[in-house]
Amino acid sequence: MKLLTLAVLFVELLVVAINVSGQPNQAANDKQKPTQESGQTVTATDTQHHYGSAEERQRTGDQKPPKWYAAIEWPEWLLVVAAFLTLAVVIWQSVATTGATKAMRKSVELQETTLQQWVDVVNWKTYLILFERQRPGLKIKVDVVNPTDFPLTMKDARIVFDNRVTFFFRDDCFLTPKNPYTVEVSLEMAKGQYDSFQGNGLSIRVEGSLPHIGSLRKLQPQAFCGTLMCKDGEKARFESETPAA
Repeated sequence: MKLLTLAVLFVELLVVAINVSGQPNQAANDKQKPTQESGQTVTATDTQHHYGSAEERQRTGDQKPPKWYAAIEWPEWLLVVAAFLTLAVVIWQSVATTGATKAMRKSVELQETTLQQWVDVVNWKTYLILFERQRPGLKIKVDVVNPTDFPLTMKDARIVFDNRVTFFFRDDCFLTPKNPYTVEVSLEMAKGQYDSFQGNGLSIRVEGSLPHIGSLRKLQPQAFCGTLMCKDGEKARFESETPAA
């Protein structure tokens, strides 16, 4: 921006200089008037001397025509050069500004990528339990972890198990980096579910919403869903699915 201002100032100074140098010299014109008046009477001898001999006319005819730039005075040349310099400065300034904008945008995108955060739901575990009157039940444990290097706060987070039991996280649940928050729920099993758990395996539908605010200071929605596969005596397995839009 400073270069552009200096270039414009330079052009303005040149224009002023050209206007001053282009003004006619009034004193010189006044001195030439007597000479012009005295030279109005031309004799035949002067005319013959003015035209010269045939040899002189031939030498005059052999002279080359003036170049295209002969009509441009020196101050005008300066103005042309200044105009080109100004144009070059404007173009350079535009290219530099565009490059700086692209670099800044790339830096912001890189920073956002570095500070991007999410929540993992891992370490699924299931246990057979008994409720009152020996009714069979299923206890489910799972860790909610912030795997990034910066803390985050979950807002209105919840997980729904088997479409009937919902675990609500406390308000503004704060997750420090790599420190698991263990969720624990208990489900009463019907006879068919108990038989599946003891036999080929029981499938439990799980859906969750884990919106959070992290280093970018923006609320980031995060949803997950899938099927929890569990069987007595075997390790539980969660088969994740893509949440519906």
